[in-house]
Amino acid sequence: MRIVLTTDHPQSSYGVPVALIDGEAYGPADRVQGGMTAAAIVADWASRKERTQDDRRDAARYLRQWHDGPQIVDPAASALGSRRSEAKAAAARKNGARGGRPKRRRMR
Repeated sequence: MRIVLTTDHPQSSYGVPVALIDGEAYGPADRVQGGMTAAAIVADWASRKERTQDDRRDAARYLRQWHDGPQIVDPAASALGSRRSEAKAAAARKNGARGGRPKRRRMR
């Protein structure tokens, strides 16, 4: 199966690539021969080692068209980790029990 992501196609608009699978254009939610969605095929294609950063970026832009489909997580974003922690959740519960966010005191 030959997969190409390109913006040089009539179905591509606003710089978002379209997937050409065996020469035929597919949107992310379209079913390809065999019943798989084009998004699942592109996500698998992009996850292979030999793909470049440009390939992965184009695949991520393609996959974002279908919010319920598979997505590619940016490695830089995943390296940051979660911004939620148990300490933050405990502080939020404590503030909620006291009536919400503390009021700012003005110094005169």
